[in-house]
Amino acid sequence: MKKRAFLLLTSIGLANVGEWIYFIGLNMMILNAGNSAFAVGLLYIIRPIVFPVG
Repeated sequence: MKKRAFLLLTSIGLANVGEWIYFIGLNMMILNAGNSAFAVGLLYIIRPIVFPVG
């Protein structure tokens, strides 16, 4: 049972790291495409609306 819990927590942790890497990459793409920090800021506002917690 401990091995399953360890694998589950490890996979969730790696998925979260991958999500943040993707989000940072998306921020860089938006910044390079529009050259606007405002557009990048909108991503941080829109993200919790689109993906609510719970």
